[in-house]
Amino acid sequence: MNKIYNITQDMTDKLYEGQVFKNFRALSEYLNILDRNGCAVCGSSKRQIMAELNRYVVLEKEKGSFCYTVKKIRPKTEILSPRPKGGNNKYGSNIKEIIRYQLSKISPEVENGNIDVFWTLDNIAKACGMINEDFDKPYTKVYGDEAKVTDIINFKRKVRSSLKEYIYYALEEMKKNKEFISCDYTPVFISKELGCDKLHIPTEVELRDYNNLFSKVIHSFKKSSGEECENEQDIFLSGKSSYFYNELQNKFTDIFPYDSVYSMYHIIIDTTSIKRMRNNTNEETCLECVHRLNDAICENIPKLANIKRGRKVREKYIVYTQNGAETCSDYVEKSLSKTVIEKLVYALIYIPNEQKIPCENYIYNEVAANEF
Repeated sequence: MNKIYNITQDMTDKLYEGQVFKNFRALSEYLNILDRNGCAVCGSSKRQIMAELNRYVVLEKEKGSFCYTVKKIRPKTEILSPRPKGGNNKYGSNIKEIIRYQLSKISPEVENGNIDVFWTLDNIAKACGMINEDFDKPYTKVYGDEAKVTDIINFKRKVRSSLKEYIYYALEEMKKNKEFISCDYTPVFISKELGCDKLHIPTEVELRDYNNLFSKVIHSFKKSSGEECENEQDIFLSGKSSYFYNELQNKFTDIFPYDSVYSMYHIIIDTTSIKRMRNNTNEETCLECVHRLNDAICENIPKLANIKRGRKVREKYIVYTQNGAETCSDYVEKSLSKTVIEKLVYALIYIPNEQKIPCENYIYNEVAANEF
């Protein structure tokens, strides 16, 4: 296991804006961050040290050079939160910092009481800079002959699954730290009134009926083998996703007096917490977190095993027996090439350096209630 090098406020107090180090070793020696042999660290330990330093100062590496320049010393109010310790939560500190900033933009006119905030998975991911604006658009963009529509759908589904995990851990930490009153990922019923979405949080009975409906519609679909589908993954693998969601929508409107249903993050937060976020966050720090998070997502998504595996397709083949030739079929994994993955990451995730903080794009209401 790699040693963890701790960076303290006392160490960074030695630095000043405009200070230049000819290389990483000079920086390490100046701060006395060396391995047991008295040498500068490298590899993952170097990345860990740079990430920790970034909590306190902004360092810039000159292009085509090994030099590091101290561009900014962060004031105490702008020091970033401690980095999470590995696992699925390695993006957590950036996600939390961005969410605090986005929620701080709730109208300052709201003075008292609790506020309900509703955020879809795609919108919270866009608000944090984890995907770009093209991620949830129709497949009209040109990806080249190598990337088929099914590849794009599969890529998005797997990316969403990973992002949902990262967001979950960040929100859970914020809830444990009492930054929220509550936070759940739940179906929300939607009706259209005068061109606006009116949201309804299902009661226990409505939620039970909806879950039963969801399960019933899934079981009404068949796999290619003729067996019943057991879950959404079976629906996807059978190539019937669009038919499933159309059928679910039709059955939903037959049973419930609403126009549609959508799973959302439902956050209940009090106005005191919002005011605290407003005082402890700022646009500059948030923008740094957005681009740092986007860089990390762009770098790590292509490395995920489930992304590389691509999609499963049913292929036919001929088996010769004593009775003659028989046509059989089986699911075969079609791995995505490195080129296709890079194209999809660039088209759907990458955010250019000049882009500002994405829009928060959530729905909120001043008074916590069952329907509004």
